[in-house]
Order: sequence, then C-alpha cells, then structure tokens
Amino acid sequence: MASTRNKNTPGDYQLEQLALEQNRNYFVYQHGANGWPMATMFAGDGLLMGRMPPMQLSNNFVDIETQLLGVGSTNLVMPTEKIHPEIRNLDTLSIIQREKTIIPFTLVTEPFQRPLPS
Repeated sequence: MASTRNKNTPGDYQLEQLALEQNRNYFVYQHGANGWPMATMFAGDGLLMGRMPPMQLSNNFVDIETQLLGVGSTNLVMPTEKIHPEIRNLDTLSIIQREKTIIPFTLVTEPFQRPLPS
C-alpha cells in the first residue's frame, strides 16, 4: 500500500533536509569562538599570536604530523615515503606602525681619556 502522507513527497523531504542543515549551521558556526578565523594571518607588530588551526598552515598537515610523530617508521614491509610539505604563505597583520630603528655608528673611544676614579 502506498503512503499518502506529505512527509514522503520529494518537496517535503528537501524542505526537511534544508531545515536540518540550517539547524546544524546555526549551532556549529565555523567562524565562532572555537572555529576558524575569516582570514588567517600571522601576528605582526602590536599583536599576540592566537590559536592557529593546522589546516590553515599547510595543505597536507596530517602527513606532516604523521611523519613528525614517527608513525610507520618501523614498518619493514612498506616503508613510508618522504613527505614534501605544501606550506601556505600567510600574510602578516600589524596594527601599529613601527618606528625605524636608528643604529649609531661604531663606538670609537678616544685614547687620551682616563677612566673615572673609584
């Protein structure tokens, strides 16, 4: 026997899936406090470095971490291949203008000067 309820129609199914997806997006906001930043940059002048997720630093972060931890290093049947990291070039964000550093000429002491008495 065929079902005649509206829940089994294709349009109602798509509407229900859309509502579930919007509900997930509301509760799991990827740019929230524990999520990813809108634009990833290194801290420059006047800022402290915050949390940086590994997927923002390189394209193959799992392979790099696996090699650093030594996973599969003792596998004699199929030795692991050497990993070539795909590092992302990130910009630096500064919020203050840094003054130019004035470097004095080399220190020249005059030979005829005496030290102060102690």
